[in-house]
Amino acid sequence: MRWWLRVIVAGAIACTGCATGSGGVEDAGRGQDASTLDGAVADAGRDGGRDASVDAMVIDSGPRDSGMPIDSGTDAGAMDSGPATCPPTATNLAIVELMIRTETGTEDRGEWIELLNAGDCLIDLGGLEISSPPATYTIPAGHLLEPGERFVLAQSTVAAENRGLVYDLSYTGSNIVLDNNGDTLALIAGGTTIDSITWSSAIVPEKYSFEFPDTRPIAQNASLGNWCQASISNIYSNTAGGPYYGTPGAPNGACP
Repeated sequence: MRWWLRVIVAGAIACTGCATGSGGVEDAGRGQDASTLDGAVADAGRDGGRDASVDAMVIDSGPRDSGMPIDSGTDAGAMDSGPATCPPTATNLAIVELMIRTETGTEDRGEWIELLNAGDCLIDLGGLEISSPPATYTIPAGHLLEPGERFVLAQSTVAAENRGLVYDLSYTGSNIVLDNNGDTLALIAGGTTIDSITWSSAIVPEKYSFEFPDTRPIAQNASLGNWCQASISNIYSNTAGGPYYGTPGAPNGACP
């Protein structure tokens, strides 16, 4: 055999496993950057297809980035719209404690009112009217009351006037005054009176709140015979002129 033919045959045998670089599936001899790796079938075929799939298909333009539930569901659904609430009604909201007089005279600014959520759902108090004719105060939006929770409204925001009361909201500026000589206080929701309590001067103790016991259903709070003076053991403030007795924001005990 001629020498040049032996060279061709030997070269063909030596490269039997790597001759698919420009027309087969694999790269051309696993070439480097300057070889056929970037322009051979492997890149344009299987490798190129995989690159195009990663860059332009499911990962970049599929459900996660194109508006499917992961990106748009939680933000647009109920999670951002807040918890479900109930409106105040005669069966779930009631006046349960009143501080009508902390001192004698017309300069008394220590009055307060306690409401109770006696229902089983979150009550939105926004828009609820507190009325002591002819004055009315409307609770602003953003005040929610959990089941079993109490809400204390103070006449004054000044600690020296409200006797250091811990309260949730003040109706100062509304001209609501709980008259020592007798008055009516009402809760009005959507134009409907859902609760009211009327008292006379005979049942207004000084420095003691008047409270409706937790042991009774709230449907009975309209009758003053079911209310009683706060216990002497329940001091909520011992500031100047005190002590003052009641359970603002806390459970009401049973009447004697």
